[in-house]
Amino acid sequence: MTDTADATRRLRDRSEVTIDFDHHDPKLSADRTAAGHELRRCPVSWTESHGGYWVFSAHEEAQEVGRRADVFASGNDDGNGPRKGLNIPHIATAAGGIIESDAPRHTQVRRQMGPWFSQEAVDARRAQMDEDVTFFIDNIIEKGEADFVKDLAGPFPGLVTLRLLGLPIEYYQPFSDILHKTVYLPAGTPERQAVDLELLWLAGEVWQWIEKKKADPRDDYLTFLTTIEVDGERIQPAEALVEAILTIGAGLDTTTSLMGHTFRWLSRNPEAKAWLMEDPERLGPACDEFLRMASPITATARTVMKDHVVRDLQLRAGDRVWMYWHAANHDPAVFECPDEVRLDRSHNRHVAFAAGPHRCLGMRYARAEWAAMVTQVLTRMPDFVVDDDAVVPVPDVSLTGGFISMPVRFTPGPRIGTGVLRETVTSRQPATN
Repeated sequence: MTDTADATRRLRDRSEVTIDFDHHDPKLSADRTAAGHELRRCPVSWTESHGGYWVFSAHEEAQEVGRRADVFASGNDDGNGPRKGLNIPHIATAAGGIIESDAPRHTQVRRQMGPWFSQEAVDARRAQMDEDVTFFIDNIIEKGEADFVKDLAGPFPGLVTLRLLGLPIEYYQPFSDILHKTVYLPAGTPERQAVDLELLWLAGEVWQWIEKKKADPRDDYLTFLTTIEVDGERIQPAEALVEAILTIGAGLDTTTSLMGHTFRWLSRNPEAKAWLMEDPERLGPACDEFLRMASPITATARTVMKDHVVRDLQLRAGDRVWMYWHAANHDPAVFECPDEVRLDRSHNRHVAFAAGPHRCLGMRYARAEWAAMVTQVLTRMPDFVVDDDAVVPVPDVSLTGGFISMPVRFTPGPRIGTGVLRETVTSRQPATN
């Protein structure tokens, strides 16, 4: 990639690489990997869908988009400027917090957030994560059947995030349910309109807790959000609310999707379960391989901020780019046998967490939550079998490629937890009306 073209080099016109493509097409949902291979025949292409945008599907461009934030902006000007955020079509609503911002604001905010997501901070919460996984498995272990998404992979990341924020843990179920539905319910449907009302309730609850934290500060992330400064001035409470909801949402369906793909693959490859449990050191590389294979975030958009040349193609300021992270993670130029899951794959250069300054801030939490859940599932439910015919994937994988439902069967076992968390949660369930 270059900012300017060599005067002696012929630049291709986008009409030469125009394809018939819409990332909201059900064909993409049917097989993200196959769609990526097809697109990589022309790794930088143009589509007229949704007003027109570039489609990047190779690992080389994924790295460059991540690093060159001066060219490929993430910000959202809400219709008052050139930047159109991470979604195509553009959603002209309140900008999505830090993930839809650019330097210098992004740099300042991320630097202050960083310690909360450090390895040391995550390690300090591992024991609590293990207890929480025990609680969720205890809820289903005696039944011999469950739904991986609804009973384990969905609510667990929600509970971890609530503990980080310092919000009441009894919110985990309604918050998880609401945000999970926003991922797969189509806009404009009665079901989505109902969920949007529930989302307003969720925002109202968090707002009340922001006011409480301001009056009575605690050592938690929500209190911290109210103290963030940009250019020496504290952000407004409404901005803290956006960051809080972003934290809840970002920590849910992405990790849920990763766990779902992991359990489905392990169910189809049962010999790998024992192999993983033979040596805890194998979990790290395995997690990275499932991240590469599953790519919980399918793609995100960027706005081109200045004229730029990519593979002899002229991008213009204001153009939109759809960065297909999942396809980049299956690029044979970087990954040997990219469609095979190799749990001991070394030098795994996946971009499941994106790249550059916008690399996922919560990636250490995702890995720790995945390890906690996988370890206990393989220990307490080692013979689990996913009912493949009953699995329900999300219908639109243009943003995240997860599941609505994943029924599973296993040999029943005993509860091993203290039951304290169950009593706390069941006695204090909030009303969502």
